[in-house]
Amino acid sequence: MWEAKLEALGHHLIAGVDEAGRGPLAGPVYAAACILSPDRLITGLDDSKRLTARQREQLFWQIKQQAVAYAVAQVPVALIEKINIRQASRLAMLVAVQALKPSAAALLIDHEPLLSTGLPQFSPDHGDADSDSIAAASILAKVSRDNLLRQLDLQWPGYEFGKNKGYGTKAHIEALRQLGASPEHRPLFLRKFKLPADHTLAPGQLEGYLLADQLDHQFPQSASAQLSAEALAGIAWISQACLVSQGGSGCP
Repeated sequence: MWEAKLEALGHHLIAGVDEAGRGPLAGPVYAAACILSPDRLITGLDDSKRLTARQREQLFWQIKQQAVAYAVAQVPVALIEKINIRQASRLAMLVAVQALKPSAAALLIDHEPLLSTGLPQFSPDHGDADSDSIAAASILAKVSRDNLLRQLDLQWPGYEFGKNKGYGTKAHIEALRQLGASPEHRPLFLRKFKLPADHTLAPGQLEGYLLADQLDHQFPQSASAQLSAEALAGIAWISQACLVSQGGSGCP
């Protein structure tokens, strides 16, 4: 495991980082960061996609109880629309990393580096399979997002969010053609697949969409915009808007 290799090189408080929900047609993108203790092994950790829902749920609670530190963050649909899914995923990961208490001293990340953190970063070839902390982050992000999509299923019935988790299943696409889009659908994604992308916000649904309007002066409008370290450093308050949960037992 990469954690053992890095510990031997003198790196401690190593956080695994991963995201969930880059590909769906609906819902926020989530990311998690997790520091595991070498003295508290959690058996069964693996890529969240290779685990059953029940296995993920069981590991989810184990990770939260035994991790030195963890944080889960999300970026809402309105902000995904503003800055594109790639940058939204990176922002969610950055918010999660910055929320860790104690802070990470190094990162294991199954993606391109988060340059604005200033931390040593390493990218295992097989991510979740080569790193328990990345696998733990993957599970935290996936289960947290799945739980939200079940709530959205109650709020926006007809799309079967609880079953498809926002992904473009045949039934989901058919529902989009019949019902149109909800405020939780990603217009950029729907337009790409020539699906109905327009919706009308119902009363009370504006909360959570104001964030994107407040960020107009911070982020370029281009869908290919690059978030600079300076821009991210200038909006530290976004942590409060996007942070979902955090915790941990502290230093072992």
